Amino acid sequence: MLKTAVFTHYTMVSKLFKTSVLLLSLLSVSSLAFGQEAHFSQYNRAPLQLNPALTGAFFGDWKVSNNYRSQWSSLLSKPVTTIGLGFEKPIYLDIDKVAVGVFAMKDEAGGDKGFSTTRVAVSGAYHKLVDYSELRFGVQLAYTTKTIDKNLSFPEGFNRVTGEFDPELTELEPLARDQVSYLDVNFGVSWGMYFENFRPEVGLAMFHLNKPTESFYGTGNKRETQVAANASFKYFFNKNFYLDPNFMVLSQSKARNMLAGLSAGMRFDPNNAGVNDASFGFLLRNGFTDNPDAFIVLAGLGISNFDAGISYDFNISQLKEGLSNNGSFEISISYTAPSTRLIKTKIDSERL
Repeated sequence: MLKTAVFTHYTMVSKLFKTSVLLLSLLSVSSLAFGQEAHFSQYNRAPLQLNPALTGAFFGDWKVSNNYRSQWSSLLSKPVTTIGLGFEKPIYLDIDKVAVGVFAMKDEAGGDKGFSTTRVAVSGAYHKLVDYSELRFGVQLAYTTKTIDKNLSFPEGFNRVTGEFDPELTELEPLARDQVSYLDVNFGVSWGMYFENFRPEVGLAMFHLNKPTESFYGTGNKRETQVAANASFKYFFNKNFYLDPNFMVLSQSKARNMLAGLSAGMRFDPNNAGVNDASFGFLLRNGFTDNPDAFIVLAGLGISNFDAGISYDFNISQLKEGLSNNGSFEISISYTAPSTRLIKTKIDSERL
């Protein structure tokens, strides 16, 4: 009898815990509370999401990129997933250039029976070359749709007597609609300097400049402007080996999210395998002393015109024991088409 009671209590607690974890993922990862939005840990491999000014910031005819993130896969039956797909095309104007890009993202928590965000963005940028530096400006228009399943089971609907969720209790959740959509206006600026051994890059972007309205409750909840700042200070010790301290900070209303870390890399001379770059590094989310959230290990590899990255977020927050140290797995891959642009070179010569 005692064993049966203990087992029943354990089952009830287990169900409540898993539901709480799912709700936590909805709130913190997919921004059900309309706070920070889903972003990739490999933020530098999702440039169209990071800053519109980075549209076309590469050497080539065009570029296509794909990002995938999965969180808490061993804890939830349907993990929190984020998928991003981008396309960029630069158009050269002598030494300057303009660029266009399209970025689509799908963030989903709980599968079909949960919360999802779909965003499609179109961006344009202008890059101005000044001596050894490049100044970039970019604008972006994005259309976002957020959907929530009205039949979600919230903790308030958990019946402690039966150990099940009571649909009548969950009906008290005052959701006026199960889908909201809005248009976003975003702007960014970026600057890079190219010395022989030192290549700093800094950027600043502002999202939700028009402060769109979104709410599942029928009330006027406006999105506050989000500010994203990023910087990279890549230094080459020789023509092959480099270190890259970098960081990214997101700020929206009272919410803050920071990624900071260091990568070490190696550039390779031309070889039969086509390997041109390899890197390994780490990032720490939410600061080194203030509320650490995750320790991220990442690696990258460039082969021919392909670039790939892989990373894993180790949970180091206060939830790590309850989540059994479950983290996030992320992979990215991009392809840059070789440039067919003819570069004009002026050669001085004497007339005979």
